[in-house]
Amino acid sequence: MGAQFLGTLAIAMLVVSGCSGTVEGRAVKGDGSGAAPTSTASQPPSYRDKLSPELRKQVDHAREIQKIDPCSLIDLEAAGRLATIASVGTDTRPINCEVEYEVPKQPSGDAFDSYSEVPGLPHQLNGGQRYPDRDSGETPHNIGSMCFMGLFTGYEDAEGKETISYSLTVSSGPSGTKDQPPRCQDLESVVNASRSLTAHPTTRSESRRIAQSKLMTIDPCAVVDVLSRDQKLEVTGPISPFGCVFRTEGTTGSATKRSVTLMFEEPDIVRRALAYAKSGRSSTSKYVEVLGMPADLGSDCRVIAYLDPDHPVTGSDPMSKKPWVPAVMVGGEDTDPGCQSIVTAATEVVRLYKEAK
Repeated sequence: MGAQFLGTLAIAMLVVSGCSGTVEGRAVKGDGSGAAPTSTASQPPSYRDKLSPELRKQVDHAREIQKIDPCSLIDLEAAGRLATIASVGTDTRPINCEVEYEVPKQPSGDAFDSYSEVPGLPHQLNGGQRYPDRDSGETPHNIGSMCFMGLFTGYEDAEGKETISYSLTVSSGPSGTKDQPPRCQDLESVVNASRSLTAHPTTRSESRRIAQSKLMTIDPCAVVDVLSRDQKLEVTGPISPFGCVFRTEGTTGSATKRSVTLMFEEPDIVRRALAYAKSGRSSTSKYVEVLGMPADLGSDCRVIAYLDPDHPVTGSDPMSKKPWVPAVMVGGEDTDPGCQSIVTAATEVVRLYKEAK
């Protein structure tokens, strides 16, 4: 549960500010040239039309990353040499591939949990997230018992030189056990073996490892075109493959800022979240429906709509059968008690999902 909370928190923290461009109209695909497309009667205005060249570059790159199978960025044979792999598939963040290892159990001596994982063994390897380099380069580094390493992709924009991030966590053992030594040498061996794969990744649509959902094919900024029929909005950067941040044109700060994030969640967590929201016992969570989809509306005006939770998706590979529920998270400030502007934005994203093929 803690790892899932941190994953969702990491998603929420992707809301950042930066360059901006005024937008109105409906979304259309870019041609990848970097030039603003010309609007015609058959091609309505797109949010891309008014983006700065820098933001347009980021949008084009984000859409390309969105098509990539992140599991094709990991040498699974090298990953399998660290320990026995239990499963391979998506992460809460769809940009990531998650490799989970089998970790043996041992008596814990805890009255509430008689067995715990043997500490210090490979537990989970992740790869796929993109970050601008912050002077770490391709050198492994750790935070506590978790090790990180990046690989340069050759792409660079105003945010810096892009890296693909890989991480390896180790099993922690029973409650109260001190941090285990990081296994950075193990991670480095997998990352170096994966280096050649990053130049020729395969597509998400043909992946047997990744849970397939049409939600992950939509442009998360396309909702801006729909909402711009009633107000002038601008997309702010940097852009992410499965997220979009926008605000009312000409404003600064966070008062009118909205964020859209496409994500996955585990079915058990979804069931618990919705049951708690429905119970009426929470002062911070309320059950709502968004175009017929169950949703959790927080008192902080953060809404998570769970899409077809009774029909979770999986990968098709035998090692990739862990089920996931596609979800849309929309957040922002709203003085309306019912967070109407946030719910409206979530409604339009869910509509895009329903209309997607």
